[in-house]
Order: sequence, then C-alpha cells, then structure tokens
Amino acid sequence: MYYTIQYRATQGASWSQAVYYQFSNNGGAITVGTGTMGVANYLNGSYFGAAGAVDYKTKFWFNVPGEYRVLTSFVQGQICSTSDSDKVRFFPDFGDGNYTGQCSLGPL
Repeated sequence: MYYTIQYRATQGASWSQAVYYQFSNNGGAITVGTGTMGVANYLNGSYFGAAGAVDYKTKFWFNVPGEYRVLTSFVQGQICSTSDSDKVRFFPDFGDGNYTGQCSLGPL
C-alpha cells in the first residue's frame, strides 16, 4: 500500500506534505534529520510466516503545531489472496508530544 502524511497549520488552510525531524524503521536506530514526506511512500507491510505475524513499522516525529492526516491507497498484495487475508490490518498510531507547564499552549 502507499501512504503519505500531510500537514496544515490551521483549519481551512491548504494541506501540504508534512516535514519530519527524525524517523525510525522497524524499531531501529533513530535517524535525525529534516525531510519532507513523499507523496506516495510504499509500505511493504507485514507478513505471516511460520512464527506468526511480522510487522513493518515506520515512525516519524513532527514538531510543527497544526493538523496532520494520513492518506493511503488500498491494501494489496499476495496476502490478500490467501486464507489469511482477514488478518490484514493497517492503522496509524499517533500521539501528542510531551510537554509540562504549558497548559495554555494546548497540544504540540
């Protein structure tokens, strides 16, 4: 499947590709460096083997306040034509940054 992450500063503003300041693939080392999300990033997904599910995870960090959204294509590939097709899942896992003593700022 393909995905992208977009950003806008305020409600009603135009969406643009989000800019991250660091990322990590599959729980590996964190790569620090600014980059712009591609329009069509390919997620090679998880697969089911003899040992069970193997997940593929990519984690991005963003530090600009605003709204973010994840857009995707449909899930496709070999797994979709097997008896395990009902086990296919995709979900973005997200959360706000950590902050203290800044109640008036709201989520970061």
